[in-house]
Amino acid sequence: MLCVVFHFLPGNADFLCTNMSSSVGKWEEGRFPDGGISKECVALVQRVCPGVVETARWRPGTRGTTAIATFINDGRYCGHAAILDSCDEDGIWVYDQWNRAPIRRRNYTAGRRVPAEQCGRGSVYTVDDFYTINVGR
Repeated sequence: MLCVVFHFLPGNADFLCTNMSSSVGKWEEGRFPDGGISKECVALVQRVCPGVVETARWRPGTRGTTAIATFINDGRYCGHAAILDSCDEDGIWVYDQWNRAPIRRRNYTAGRRVPAEQCGRGSVYTVDDFYTINVGR
């Protein structure tokens, strides 16, 4: 599992990247400074994440600590929020709490998304239910 939230200077903005599900098995090509074609990892990130600059300007941002929440397909909040800590082959690790459990670090794994009618009703969420939080008007 790959889990990356990009922060770049100036402004340390998060970069939203194109949904990659339809690109599996394909290549995104970039160009090396000498004009040669690149199929490396940076080419992928620069092509699908608008605004990502050359690697010489990259700096590490805050590791993890990104606010995430569960949402249903129509974009409505679905009952749970957490702080993303990290991810590994087992899923994502977050810090969360709820009215019967204090703050703890726990793991969410892949699985079937929660149906809309079950949001916030003792649902067992999976990695696929979580998104970063954007604030609308």
